[in-house]
Amino acid sequence: MKEIIILLLLLQTSFADIVELNAHNDVVPLGSHIEVLTHGKWEVTGHSIPNFGFPKDEQSARVQIYSPLNKKVFIEHRYVHTDMVTINGLTLGDRIHSQNQIIPHIYPVFPIELKKGLNTIHVKVQSQEIVTLPLFLHFQKPIESYWLYWLFNTLGLFFLFLIHIKTSCRASVSFIAYGLFFLFNHFLIEGMGTRFFPNVNWTWPMNEGYFLSAITYQLFLLDSVFRIFKWEKKRDYQIVLSTSFFILLWIVFLPYRFIVIPYFINAGIILIFISYYIIREMRRKNRKAIYFSLTWLPAGIGVSISIYSFLTDQYLHSFSYIYMGVVQIYLMFHFFLAYPSSCDENKELKIV
Repeated sequence: MKEIIILLLLLQTSFADIVELNAHNDVVPLGSHIEVLTHGKWEVTGHSIPNFGFPKDEQSARVQIYSPLNKKVFIEHRYVHTDMVTINGLTLGDRIHSQNQIIPHIYPVFPIELKKGLNTIHVKVQSQEIVTLPLFLHFQKPIESYWLYWLFNTLGLFFLFLIHIKTSCRASVSFIAYGLFFLFNHFLIEGMGTRFFPNVNWTWPMNEGYFLSAITYQLFLLDSVFRIFKWEKKRDYQIVLSTSFFILLWIVFLPYRFIVIPYFINAGIILIFISYYIIREMRRKNRKAIYFSLTWLPAGIGVSISIYSFLTDQYLHSFSYIYMGVVQIYLMFHFFLAYPSSCDENKELKIV
C-alpha cells in the first residue's frame, strides 16, 4: 500500500524527485533531490550540491519530502557566504542580522514542521557570492562540533608566540602579523563571529571584512618574504605594495559587488611576485629558499583540497585550508630557527 501511495505522488508531481524519510534517517543530503526553476519548469539538477554560479537575480528551488508522520525537522544550509536564503518564509544568511537565527549555529538552520504525507519545501536564494544550495535535513537539532578547528587555531597562536619569543625581528614580526590576520580571516569566513557574538551585526565584517583581512595578511606576507631574502630590487616591492594599498581603499569605499575581481587580481599579483623571487633563489641553489618553499607545501595541499571539494560538489568549507595553514606556521617557526640570518638586523632593508 505504501509503495502505491508513493507511486501516485510521483504521478501527481510530474515525476518529481521525492525524498522519502524513514526511521533510519539521521542526516539526509537534499542536494540531488532539489528542483530548480528553469525557464518556467521545475528540473532536478542531479548534483549533490546544486550550483547556480554568480547570477544577479534571486533563484528559486524546491524539494519535495514524503514523511510517514507529523515531524519537526531542521534544514541546514552549509555555506556561510550566501547573502540570503529563504525557506518557507524564513530568511537567513550573512546579509541578515544574526539575531534572526532561531538556532545558534554558524550556518543558517531552518526549523520545518513536516505534515504526514507529501510536503513541498520552497527555497529562494540570492547572493553576490557564488549561489549554491548545500542543503541537509536533520532529524535532531544540529549540534556544532568545532573542537578540532579551535585546537588548530590555538596551536597557530601558540606557534606565532614562539616565533615572537625566539626571533623577534622585522621579518618575523611581519610573518606574525600575517599569521594573526590569516587566523582572523578564517574566523570571519567560517562565521565564528555569529556563533560566539550573536548580538553583533556581522553583515559588513562577514563580507568586506574578510577581503580586507585577506589583503592585509597578504601584505604582511609580502613584507616578510621581502625582508627574509633581502631582495635588492625595491621598486618591484614598492609597486606591488602601492597596488595592494589601492585595492584596500577600493574595498573600503566601493560596494561589495565591485571588490571581488580586484581582490583576486591583487592576490594573483602578490602570488606571482613572491613565486618569481622564490623560484629565482631556488635556481641559484639557495637552501634557504628551498626550505622556505617547503614550508608552504601544507598550505598548497589545503588549497587543493578546498578547490577539489568545490569542483566535485563536496561539502563546502575551508577548514582544510586553516588546518594546513597552521602546519605551515609551525614549519615557519623552525625556518626562523634554522636560518637566523633572516633576522640579521645589520642587513635590514629600509623601504623609502
